Amino acid sequence: MKKFIHIGGDSRTGGSLIARLFDAHQGLLSYPFENEFFTHRNKELINFDDYRSSGEFSDIEKEEVVNKIKKFGKDVLTSKQFYDEDTIDFDYENFISLLKKRIKDKRAENEYIYDAIHYAFFKEFIPSMEFKKADGVCNHCSRTFLGNLDSFFSTFENGYFLHTIRDAKSVSASMKNYSFVVTGNKSVDLPDEFVSDVINRWLLALYIGLINHGKFGKKYILVSYGKLVKNPESYLTTLCESLEIPFSEEMLTPKFGKTTWSGNSSFGRLPSKISSKTLYKYREVLTESEIDFINSEVGDIEEMFEDKKYDALIVAVENKIKGRIPHVLAMNRSEIRQYFKKIHEEMRHIQLHS
Repeated sequence: MKKFIHIGGDSRTGGSLIARLFDAHQGLLSYPFENEFFTHRNKELINFDDYRSSGEFSDIEKEEVVNKIKKFGKDVLTSKQFYDEDTIDFDYENFISLLKKRIKDKRAENEYIYDAIHYAFFKEFIPSMEFKKADGVCNHCSRTFLGNLDSFFSTFENGYFLHTIRDAKSVSASMKNYSFVVTGNKSVDLPDEFVSDVINRWLLALYIGLINHGKFGKKYILVSYGKLVKNPESYLTTLCESLEIPFSEEMLTPKFGKTTWSGNSSFGRLPSKISSKTLYKYREVLTESEIDFINSEVGDIEEMFEDKKYDALIVAVENKIKGRIPHVLAMNRSEIRQYFKKIHEEMRHIQLHS
């Protein structure tokens, strides 16, 4: 089966960019939207049990991994990825026809069914592509690092999970710019509870990423957005080596369905290239007091991550969590998932009511 690369770091950490860089690689196929391979985004990997029990193809169609493709075909889910006029001509019924031809046995293994979904989608999305020649498939779906990764890696024997990490100031600025202010107006202060939630969420995402990396090793890769945009060719070359795929210079120009992509940024349309200028965009949005506060809370932790001092980093992260949200350290994975969801919902509530 094909190599499967899943990008599942937190929101606003560069996952869309990574997916679009992989799209530019002629040996890879990258979903043009965040497809759902985990139930409720970050729980169990979809396993098609109902289909195996019934043999009814409709039980495959009802799963979110296919339902999201249906939405793509009918609603054209390109608003965050594509700034030009809609040029997507995706025939969902033809996709289903291709999928039915590919899946004929309800006893098929999960990986085979997923491979069939990949084949049918990309055959319809990019008719000229030759699926057999592709080295692998890439999908980006943020906030999935808390999913059932045991089932993920047992299903995708040739699978990799990429966990994107971006500095907390840039994440805060992106969320502020997206929901609270007009670009360039940093006179509006973020609510204190929102900043606190951003920091707690950032710490939790990093904490779980470190735990996952420790458990799954080279299959679970922590990706630094900062290092990527500072030295894109060098960083992508190293990343490709970790994924056991050849680096291609074409990856330096992000693509959407093999066509040039203009970014998924709270700042709107950006040039179709990797730019280190994004590292300092937060200065245009955050106030000095917001920057100083975030630096005082997690600045040292950010530096340790960039230097890959993982042993010292996990100690520092745990100590910071002890000081801010100590109850988390006594939680099991399911409880942490619920708590992370609670933070996410709190932030959304503040965004909608401020």
